[in-house]
This record gives sequence, C-alpha cells and structure tokens, in this order.
Amino acid sequence: MTKIKLEENSCSLNDFQADVATFMTKVKKDQEPLVIKEKGSNSAVLMDVEEYRKLVEKAQLLEEIVAARKEIKSGEG
Repeated sequence: MTKIKLEENSCSLNDFQADVATFMTKVKKDQEPLVIKEKGSNSAVLMDVEEYRKLVEKAQLLEEIVAARKEIKSGEG
C-alpha cells in the first residue's frame, strides 16, 4: 500500500482559488489528493470522488473486521 505524503502535493488557498479548474484536473488525472493550506496550515483535502469512495469503503471494512474480532473474542461470533 502506498503511503500518502500530504506535504508533497499541496497549495495555498489563494493559489487554489486562482486556478481551481487546473487543480481539479490534476487531482482527477493523478489520482492523488491535494492539500489546501490556509495561513500556512493544512486546512482541507481535495480528492477524486472515486478515490474517496474507495477510501470510505476500506474504512468501513476495517470497522467491520474490528467489530467481528471483538464478537469472536467475547464468544458471540
């Protein structure tokens, strides 16, 4: 699994606002999230919808695995 390095793909809020279309095209093409900084601090993340969906599905699956392990451990599974 590839580790996401947030610092490598970021821009300021001002730069983002000045050229939203270009940043959106890049995010969709590269399939890499973009961190938007406000006043020098990470503020938001822009990512492709399909990549976001995959991320949410993975998180849900991990939550189900953790819950199942707890049930098995307590003798309920």
